[in-house]
Amino acid sequence: MHRSSPSRCILVSLSLSAALLLAGCAEEKSWDQLTDDAEQAVLAGDLAEAERLFREALTLAEGSDDDPERLMASLDALAGNLRSQGRLIEALPLLERAIEVQAESLGAEDPELARSYNRLALVHHSVNETARAKELHEQALELRRSALGATHPEVAESLNNLALLALFDGELDRAETLLEEAIEIMRGSLVADHENLAASYTNLAQVHQNRGDLEKTAELFAEALRVIEMNEGNDSLRAAVARGNLADALRDGRRFEEAEQAYLASLDSLEQLGEPGTEQLARICNNLALLYRKQQQFAAAETYYQRAIEVQETRGASSPDLAVSLYNLGKLYELAGRGEEADPVYGRALELFDAALDDSHPSIAMTLESYAALLESLGRTEEAAELNTRLDSIRSN
Repeated sequence: MHRSSPSRCILVSLSLSAALLLAGCAEEKSWDQLTDDAEQAVLAGDLAEAERLFREALTLAEGSDDDPERLMASLDALAGNLRSQGRLIEALPLLERAIEVQAESLGAEDPELARSYNRLALVHHSVNETARAKELHEQALELRRSALGATHPEVAESLNNLALLALFDGELDRAETLLEEAIEIMRGSLVADHENLAASYTNLAQVHQNRGDLEKTAELFAEALRVIEMNEGNDSLRAAVARGNLADALRDGRRFEEAEQAYLASLDSLEQLGEPGTEQLARICNNLALLYRKQQQFAAAETYYQRAIEVQETRGASSPDLAVSLYNLGKLYELAGRGEEADPVYGRALELFDAALDDSHPSIAMTLESYAALLESLGRTEEAAELNTRLDSIRSN
C-alpha cells in the first residue's frame, strides 16, 4: 500500500495556509480602491452600496494620522452621499468635523476654509437652521476679506450668499445693500465669474419684485440676461431661463407684447436645446399660457398649457409639477365656460396632489375649493358637498 511521505503532507499544508493568507490579503482594499468603487456605485445609482464603501474608506483614513487630506475627502464624500439620500442631519457632523481637520491641516486663516463654511451653511439652511447658516457665511466673508482683500470676487460670492439668507428672512434692505456691494466688486474685477454677477442681478431683481417695484425688477432681470448673453451667447440654457425671468416681470408689469416676445424667444432656445431644457420648457409654457389667459386669449392659453402637460408627461415630471399644469388647464376651461371639460382635469390634478402631498399643503385646499365650486355649478351638489366637507376638515386643523 502506497503511503505519502510526512514531509510532502507538511508541504501541502503549508502551501494551503499561504494561499489562504494571500487570499485574505487580496480582499483588503486600499483607500483609493474603496473610494473609486464608491464613486462607481454613485454613478450606478446605488447610494446604499456607495455609503457602505465610503464608510470603509473613512475607517481607513481615520487609522492614518499622517494623511489629513484623505480624511477630509472621506468625510466630505460620505456627507455628500448622505445629502443625496436626504439625510441632511446625519451629514452635518461629518461636514463640521471635515472643517476641523481642514483648519488643523491648512491653518485657520486659509481661504479654502471659506468654501467649506459655505457648503456647511447650505446644509444648515436646508434644515431651517438659518442662524447657524448666517454665522458660517459671515465667517466665510470675514476670512475672505482678511486673506484675499475686500474687492476679491470671492468676497462678492460671500456677500451674495448672505444676501440670499436676508432675502429668505424678508430683510429686503439688508439684502439690497449686500447685493449692491457684491455687484460693485464684480463689475470692477477682471476675473469675476459672469455666472455670479448674473446671479447677483437676479437676486437683486427678486428684492425689488418682493417690494412690488416691477419696473426695477424688469430692469435688473434684463441686466442679468445681458451679462449671460455677452458671455454665453443667446441660446444657452442659462440665457433661456434669464429671458423667462424677464418675461415674467414684463407680464406682471402688464407689458404684454414685450413679455410675449421674451417668452417665445425663450421657448425657441429651449426647444433647440432638447433634453437639457425640458424642465424649463414646461415652466415657460405655463407662464406664457398665463399671459394669454390674462388677455382672455383662451385658445392660445390652452395650446401652451397642453404643451406643458405633454412635456411633463414625456419626461416623467414629478406629480406635483404635472398637477399644477393640470390645475391651470382646468381653471382655464372653467373661465372659458367649458365646465364639463374642466371636470376630469381638476379630478386628475387632485388625484396627483393627493398622491404626493399631505392635506396641509395649500395646493390640496386650492384644488378642492375650485373643484367643488365647479361641481356645484354643474349641478352635482352631492359630489361638491363631499369635497367641501373635506376642505372644511383641512381648514379646521
